[in-house]
Amino acid sequence: MISVDEALAAVLNLVAPLETEAVPLRAANGRVLSKSVTAQRSQPPFAASSMDGYALRRAEVEPDACVGCRECMRVCQFGAIVYSASTIKVAIDQRRCYGCGICRSLCKKNAIRLNDRNRVPAAANLW
Repeated sequence: MISVDEALAAVLNLVAPLETEAVPLRAANGRVLSKSVTAQRSQPPFAASSMDGYALRRAEVEPDACVGCRECMRVCQFGAIVYSASTIKVAIDQRRCYGCGICRSLCKKNAIRLNDRNRVPAAANLW
């Protein structure tokens, strides 16, 4: 019988490192990075400490004020904002919204407001 170190060495002698290749981000799903990656900017790209309080609040859209620009969707980290082609407006999935308020920062029409999560029936009993 051989030792663990000898068995490991025998297995590792049978393989060789793969060459690296650059691929577009959209084609990188399921692949392994060959080196560490560092973000080029902070996320969110602005001071958000005044919006802390996750899970205490939920965002809601005022349908009459929303113009359907979808800028809020671009910054939602939780995928909580959906667009309806039939109404040409956005809506917020209350089960996915953490109430961070980042979506409000890009809403030029002030159509998004934060409410106490206990006052939002879809979110009241979550967590």
